[in-house]
Amino acid sequence: MIHRTTIPYSLYACIPIVILTLTGIFATFGGRDVIRGELNLSTLTLAAMVGITAYLVGVQARERGLALTVLNAALSGLIIALVLSALVLFEAQNDLRFVFQNIGRSAGGNLSGSVLTAGRPINAETGDYRGLLEMAAFCVTWAGFISTTLFLPRRLREVIFVAAMLTLTISLSQGQVNNIITLPDALALTLVLVLGYVAAVWAEANTGLSATAKAGIGAGLGLAVAVGIWLIAGAGGLERGGVLYGQGTQPVILSMVEDSRIVGFFIAMILAGALGAVLSRSSGQAHDAFWYLLAGLLALGIINSQRRADNVWIAVIGVFSVLALALYFVPLLGKRAQTAFERTPPKFQRNAQWFATGTAMAILFLAPQFMGLYVSNVFNQIALYAVMGIGLNVMIGYTGLLDLGYVASFAIGAYTLGVLTTPSLVTCGGSLPETAADVATQCTGIMTFWEAWPICVLFSGLTGTLLGIPVLRLRGDYLAIVTLGFGEITNRVILSNDFRDLLGGAQGIAGIPSPVIDLGMFNSAWTTTLSRSNDMYYLFLFSVIITMFVVYQLANSRTGRAWRAIKADEDVAQAMGINLMNNKLLAFGVSSAFAGLGGAVFGASVQGIFPRSFTLLVSINVLSLIIIGGMGSIPGVILGAFILIGLPELLRELDAYRLLTFGALLVVVMIVKPEGLLPPKPPELSEAGEAARRSSNMTKEAA
Repeated sequence: MIHRTTIPYSLYACIPIVILTLTGIFATFGGRDVIRGELNLSTLTLAAMVGITAYLVGVQARERGLALTVLNAALSGLIIALVLSALVLFEAQNDLRFVFQNIGRSAGGNLSGSVLTAGRPINAETGDYRGLLEMAAFCVTWAGFISTTLFLPRRLREVIFVAAMLTLTISLSQGQVNNIITLPDALALTLVLVLGYVAAVWAEANTGLSATAKAGIGAGLGLAVAVGIWLIAGAGGLERGGVLYGQGTQPVILSMVEDSRIVGFFIAMILAGALGAVLSRSSGQAHDAFWYLLAGLLALGIINSQRRADNVWIAVIGVFSVLALALYFVPLLGKRAQTAFERTPPKFQRNAQWFATGTAMAILFLAPQFMGLYVSNVFNQIALYAVMGIGLNVMIGYTGLLDLGYVASFAIGAYTLGVLTTPSLVTCGGSLPETAADVATQCTGIMTFWEAWPICVLFSGLTGTLLGIPVLRLRGDYLAIVTLGFGEITNRVILSNDFRDLLGGAQGIAGIPSPVIDLGMFNSAWTTTLSRSNDMYYLFLFSVIITMFVVYQLANSRTGRAWRAIKADEDVAQAMGINLMNNKLLAFGVSSAFAGLGGAVFGASVQGIFPRSFTLLVSINVLSLIIIGGMGSIPGVILGAFILIGLPELLRELDAYRLLTFGALLVVVMIVKPEGLLPPKPPELSEAGEAARRSSNMTKEAA
């Protein structure tokens, strides 16, 4: 009846649960509401601990049927409840705060009164232990319920889990993402895209219209919706309480019909309808990306509409439903769109890809208009690590060279910018100016950002190449140790007093000027200083685009194939005639150059450089996002940056458990998807043959 692994698994799970409890995790999360006044993060943490244990126990007992699976899972929940109850009783009789300082931050001054006692302080004198009994009942019931999900189809389980995690993330970051988009705006975009998509699918099944004609139908539907919104707005629909206003903040996109931006609104609706039609015959990645983006906008719109306590649960259920439906149906529709895309002529495929790319660029370009400074700063951080992640992916994902000293190239790029754009030994003729007046006369070599950043990229690439020369014969762990040493040496050099006059020592370099876009030669008003997060967003975006373009072109060239051959087997690659030295040094140089690009943009964004920004943790973070996203995958790197950099920034209040989350996420990904969340698509035989044909033609032309 009781499976042999149930009790051991439950006791093993109690060890980390008790440790986390003693660190004060329930006290820390107790004051963080997920649903205002109804549910806090502390309760969800306990539910996660019990649920994960029950799931693992249920997996072992599943072959015995539903009843015994629920029984074993419920027993695991009871064991956890008993252990936690014993800890609560022990802590009530003994003050543990002299060792575990954070344990006493709950409402009752200790574990009593926290979620472990269902919010009820226990009273040993009167024998009031109702809180512990309620907690035990919750653990047993929740564990039994979780075990029943094992008998659902696997894909449905995955959808429910991912949708629940995304809903939790949006709820926790509600304060930062609340005003990104309103529900009426999101619904209008959804309506236009869905109409264009459905019309194109219907036309494909019932008529012989061309792909261009279907896109025209989608554009016409977008125009019709735009006219309808314009008429409703003219009748007062955009006034507070109107049908187009809703309960949240004033719509931004729909409000364009009331002022001079009405032409832009009509164009946006027409393009959205055409995009919906094009997505019905697009590549699977583009199809899924746009529909997931739309689902995210709908979820944010629902959060924006939440204004009263009585509709909180409705908003949460709405967000979960939207995300779950998207996660379930979008991949299925994406396969159909990919099949239809492959049947279309090459000319339409190219046009569809260009149209989707242009639309994505337009969305990214207009995004700061809807984001606050905080969210823009988060996106800047994501973009910074995306640049470095794509650069490091050249070494790890394509060439198979493990570099743990990547932060050194990042620091070199940043310090090069600082030295060239501020008064320094380099820009002031070998001596530092003593007064502000001396700066104008003595420091004639100070450069602008645009003059300095190419030098930063080239210098970082050069140092990376020079590092690669003595380590060409090293592989695996030995290479990782050497590069790690190089990173630590670089950190010690910039902290050293011996180079203080040049690099600033522990004080770093301050006063780096913001980049200035000066188009005064065309118009005196066309001069902009990129000093705010919303302004620097475009510089970070430009850096990501350049990095993606260059690395993508290299990865799909002869050089990229040589890198992948080296990663697969160096000896075989050399036997096939691949020059190991040249290709490895090129990988070192390209990877380091993009780290230098990231360092230069980082220095310009913070307008100062400090040594503590260039620690080993930076290299670990970049490596982690590559592993989680998928080695050798550019979209995977960007997804990894969103998960490992963006989410912790949005959930800054929970930063104390950031490293714990990193470790747990890495373990889960390595077990569930060892190739990463978005691994690169393996080349098909037709693609391999086409690549071989192009390579043969290039060889003949060279001959």
